[in-house]
Amino acid sequence: AGKGPPLLLLHGLGASTVTWRDNVGPLSQHFRVYALDLPGHGNSDKLSIEYDSTRIVRLLVLTIKALGIEELAIIGNSVGGALALMIALRHPDLVSKLVLVNSAALGREITFYLRLVSIPFLGKMLEGSGLNGTRLMLKKIFHDPRFVTQDLINELSRSRSSPGAKDAVVKVIRDTVNVMGVRQEYVLADELQSLGLPLLVIWGR
Repeated sequence: AGKGPPLLLLHGLGASTVTWRDNVGPLSQHFRVYALDLPGHGNSDKLSIEYDSTRIVRLLVLTIKALGIEELAIIGNSVGGALALMIALRHPDLVSKLVLVNSAALGREITFYLRLVSIPFLGKMLEGSGLNGTRLMLKKIFHDPRFVTQDLINELSRSRSSPGAKDAVVKVIRDTVNVMGVRQEYVLADELQSLGLPLLVIWGR
């Protein structure tokens, strides 16, 4: 949507492009906005692959190049923020600006629930994709409950309940998290100062 400098939006774990629905319009007044469903999420294929960050970053970089984009800004939320940061660190020529919104990869702290999901066999039982599980997830994410609308709950529940979606989410969690928290190799806060590009970090309310 829109015209101007290219801007890519990367959503968080278990979500989809629907989470950017209120942002695309305003941003498209100044940018050419691209939003995509990450592999294993939303309407993307739920492939029987390992959803490790190296593979996902490679797919995202290939997508950017396939679109003919030489340099773009990226806004990433949660896991999308971690992926955006990894792209900027590994492919600095591709990224002009970076916005990290409550991004993963900035510390080891993580919810107790996600630590439990990282445990083999337990993860698939705990990961809730139904209406109640999705509603609970959104209420924990949003500070303002007015954003937790029924149509948002319905859409995310639909995509999170599609065949293979739960496996994809659990695989992402197991790749990046263990019972102690975020795996140390995915804590990239110390590398922020080496980016050499405009960076905005948004955190909390």
